[in-house]
Amino acid sequence: MLVDGVNNAQVQASVTVYQLELMKHAIGFDRGKVKRGKYKAWRNYYCSYEECDNWNRLMLLELAVKAKRGKAIYYFLTDKGLSFVGSTLGLKVVEDKD
Repeated sequence: MLVDGVNNAQVQASVTVYQLELMKHAIGFDRGKVKRGKYKAWRNYYCSYEECDNWNRLMLLELAVKAKRGKAIYYFLTDKGLSFVGSTLGLKVVEDKD
């Protein structure tokens, strides 16, 4: 299955369970807030004060990007990352723009 031009099976084989949990944490995932197969991510970031190997590996897979703000490092899921999390969980993840 292709997710935004990426072979999901290949990516899934590269992403650890812990990395998936980090991605879910970044979007504030709560299964109880899934409505009609869709989850509105109320945030899309993970903040750290040091480099994180797990997030850097997700960046190599183009599932995340990072930005430095002062001493903080923020990791964000890309559209591919959001699609990957959604396909892994069997739902669609969209960012809540409100």
